[in-house]
Amino acid sequence: MPNRCTAVRPALGIAVALVVTTCNTDTQPAAPRSAVSPDVTVSLIGGEVLVGAGNVATCRNSNDAATATLLDGIPGTVFADGDLAYDNGAKDRFNKCYNPTWGRHKARTRPTPGEIEYKQGGAQPYFNYFGAAAGTPGQGYYSYDLGDWHVVVLNSGISTATGSAQEQWLRANLTASPRRCTVAYWHHPRFFSGTSAQSNSAVKPLWDDLYAAGAEVVVGAHYENYERFALQAPDGTLDPSYGIREFVVGTGGEAHDPLGAPAPNSEVQNSTTYGVLKLTLSTDGTGAYTWEFVPVAGGSFTDTGSGSCHDAPPPPPPPPPPPPPPPPPPPPPPPPPGGAILVGAGDIANCSSSGDEATAALLDGIDGTVFTAGDDAYPNGSVSDFANCYNPTWGRHKARTRPTPGIHDYNTSGAAPYFAYFGSAAGEPGKGYYSYNLGPWHVVALNSRVDITAGSAQLAWLKSDLAAAGAACTVAYVYNPRFSSGTTHGSSTGMQPAWQVLYDGGVELVVSGHEHTYERFAPQTPTGVADPVRGVREFIVGTGGSEKGYPFGTPIANSEVRDNTSFGVLKLTLNDGGYTWEFIPVAGSSFRDAGSGTCH
Repeated sequence: MPNRCTAVRPALGIAVALVVTTCNTDTQPAAPRSAVSPDVTVSLIGGEVLVGAGNVATCRNSNDAATATLLDGIPGTVFADGDLAYDNGAKDRFNKCYNPTWGRHKARTRPTPGEIEYKQGGAQPYFNYFGAAAGTPGQGYYSYDLGDWHVVVLNSGISTATGSAQEQWLRANLTASPRRCTVAYWHHPRFFSGTSAQSNSAVKPLWDDLYAAGAEVVVGAHYENYERFALQAPDGTLDPSYGIREFVVGTGGEAHDPLGAPAPNSEVQNSTTYGVLKLTLSTDGTGAYTWEFVPVAGGSFTDTGSGSCHDAPPPPPPPPPPPPPPPPPPPPPPPPPGGAILVGAGDIANCSSSGDEATAALLDGIDGTVFTAGDDAYPNGSVSDFANCYNPTWGRHKARTRPTPGIHDYNTSGAAPYFAYFGSAAGEPGKGYYSYNLGPWHVVALNSRVDITAGSAQLAWLKSDLAAAGAACTVAYVYNPRFSSGTTHGSSTGMQPAWQVLYDGGVELVVSGHEHTYERFAPQTPTGVADPVRGVREFIVGTGGSEKGYPFGTPIANSEVRDNTSFGVLKLTLNDGGYTWEFIPVAGSSFRDAGSGTCH
């Protein structure tokens, strides 16, 4: 494939001959939180301009009007880098907030959506507003050429995973382009100086493809500040020969986000200035580009520089042949007659944590049915959260998973992406409670994020379901625990009516999440009185991988075992007349808990 540089969106045919004074940022040392002094002159003949920002329009302030005024004086193609119409991407937000300012440049704009646009189902108002300029509805990724440059527009609001439709399209698109230089833009950046994280692994597959093709520039937004990075590889390694330069330009006008400690290879940061990034892309075959951050009136911060296109990196050497496989381990002993496996946890997938990858690896080696105890996809249970965070890890076991939702899944209205992702396995949309049989046991999945009070439709269904099942042994799982020694959430009296129905129905076990800890209780009544004869044993297993370490207070009555240091899964073996439990920690953790009980 030819040498490549990558950019986004066709230009409007503006031919510009200019001399731009820039800093030589390929060799200058990093200068966090300050502008760079120009020291190199770069000449571009007939350059095409690509200019824009993300995090743009809100009716709450006039900052987007100031950045739109900058666009009034800059010819060329406008990129709009997501989160364009606050606060929810609805039709009236585009018409009332975005259209009077940046909408003046709609005819020359090539946009990409952010999570604000996806607060409306499928980002439909966004696609309706921009029409064909936004690409195919439901996809939102496309490309065009500007001068010497190929421009790729991607969509981080849908799946960016390796093998996804978008990632396969990107590889094919880069292979087919004859341009030597490439720039790409989408909303969520790979690297950033955040206050709690500094990288986003979900978009790494896009970086992998662009880096392999020799792309030069990637522009993101999402964080409401400005940041420029040195040339680096997809894993964050400094790479002055083949690396990609990333800009974060969430400066369109909505607000300012604070910066954390500078991320590795971050060269310039600013969190106090609204403005636009102006890229001038060569048209004369020289394979050059310049950048300039243009501040709004009254702003003094700016950042300028230049770079050039480069070859694609050489392919990596073939890996050495694998060592011969070790002899297979002896087969595990067969489960007792009638045994069935139910295994899982709650509080699971978070793109800012690798804990869910470790717990998914445990599931890879455990047969049986997988349960989720809620908060399956952080932070908002959105389509992109499920596609980019849950699906690559626990999604490997989707075909054998029977889930229940939590509060983070309901951060998106009605938990619609949760129900769409799991389909019929999640029960009826809007309800989310259901039951099934597993070996000799009856299994009930409840939904504590809809009405679960005494007299509710859910508890009426539960009474009928337990009576009809007539099972000798029953286990239930639900997001909110009735009892907890944790101080972050604690016990929930709101769950007592459901526990009363379960207790009256002779249920043996209840498994919950929500508290990011592991805790096991002795059998007890719905009011917390020890009852070794008919009581319900509760497990809290908020250990699926999102976050650990929620603190414990003084242990409450009947609490037998507690741990807040380990990710892991709870494995229940359901036998005729009894059960065993085992908490299995991820690699590197030593905490375990195991035991057995009988049905009553």
